[in-house]
Amino acid sequence: MKKGFKWLIIAAAAIALIIVVAFLLTADLPKIAEAFFKTAQGQNFADVQKYLGSGFLAATPLDDLKTFLRDSQLLAYQSASWESRSIRGGQGEIEGTVTTKKGGRVPLKMSFVKENSTWKILRIDLAGAGVSRHDGAPDLPSDDRLKQLITASMHDFAQSVKAKDFTPLYRNISKTWQQQITGEKLGEIFKTFSQNDIDLTNLRDMEPVFSKKPFVDENILTIEGVFPEPSRTTTFVFKYLYEHPQWKLIGINVQMK
Repeated sequence: MKKGFKWLIIAAAAIALIIVVAFLLTADLPKIAEAFFKTAQGQNFADVQKYLGSGFLAATPLDDLKTFLRDSQLLAYQSASWESRSIRGGQGEIEGTVTTKKGGRVPLKMSFVKENSTWKILRIDLAGAGVSRHDGAPDLPSDDRLKQLITASMHDFAQSVKAKDFTPLYRNISKTWQQQITGEKLGEIFKTFSQNDIDLTNLRDMEPVFSKKPFVDENILTIEGVFPEPSRTTTFVFKYLYEHPQWKLIGINVQMK
């Protein structure tokens, strides 16, 4: 056997082994996705929650999830074909097409995060399909929903500051902003917080107070307010861009007095 041909066979075998290993490592993700959709079909959303990560639950009320699954035809889930699978650290992703019971095809991407050694769904992205949808920004959310957005964004910010790593914040901002900035750049912008070991994690249990009436202008939702603490006041301005089906963070300003 020629030497060159021998090395070609070895290289091909190595590539095949990598593919097999990657397939095995990502095998749980499609199974979780299927279990999630089939459980959702039963409309028992108490059981549905066990498949969702804490970040998903903090950012998305169950009523919003129900509406999304219904409007996207995903409640009619029949099967799925996942063309792309990947795992990096404690995060995973699958991308493919869901086939509905009526034969519809819904392109979909799902992101996962590992929490307590278990894969949980972090995000569901609908990539346009043969279903009618409204992609414009909706009306101003309710006060309860606005406060949920604030709490989730402040939690991501506080965790990033505490860890001196802005990956938690970066992975939950809008796709538009992700194309304009990096996690490292966010860390540079807020390095004063990290350098001074500012701890904002306790704000997760506090109710924010609006300092101005929130408003939507040119598809941008602006929320200004404070977290009044006994020893300090933390002010914030959060801006969100509507990326169906959720409002996603596109600007942040946090100060302490």
